[in-house]
Amino acid sequence: MRKKILTAWCEFLDSASSLYVLNDSPSGWMCAAAKRAIGIEQFQHDPQEEHWGFKSWNDFLRDRFKDGARPLASPEDDKVIVNACESTPYRLATGSSARIGSGSRANRIRLRTCWPTTIRLISSSAERFIRRI
Repeated sequence: MRKKILTAWCEFLDSASSLYVLNDSPSGWMCAAAKRAIGIEQFQHDPQEEHWGFKSWNDFLRDRFKDGARPLASPEDDKVIVNACESTPYRLATGSSARIGSGSRANRIRLRTCWPTTIRLISSSAERFIRRI
C-alpha cells in the first residue's frame, strides 16, 4: 500500500495538476516574498509564461541555473564541499526523537510544527490520490 501511495504522489508531482502552488497569491511560490527567498532570477525560467514555463512541481524543483549564476569556488579541489541541494537549516534542536516517523502522536505533532506547509500540501494532495488507488 505504501508503494502505491508514493507512486501516486510521484505521479501527481510530475503532473500539471501539481502546478497550482505556482501562483502569485501570498502563499504561492510566485509571490514577491517567495521570489526573493528562492532567488528565482538565478534560475532558467520564463517570467512571461504561466507557471514560469514549468510543466510540474518536480520540473520547478529541478534547478536549472543560468550560466554563471553559481560558479564553484574551487572546481578542481576535491576538498571543497558544495551543498548538494537548495536548503538551509530550519532549526537546530537537541534531545529530539530519532523516531519522527514512528507514528506516535508526539512525533506527528513535532513533524507538523517543523514543516507545516509541506505537511498540508502532502496531506491535501495525497488524500485525493489515495482515493484513486
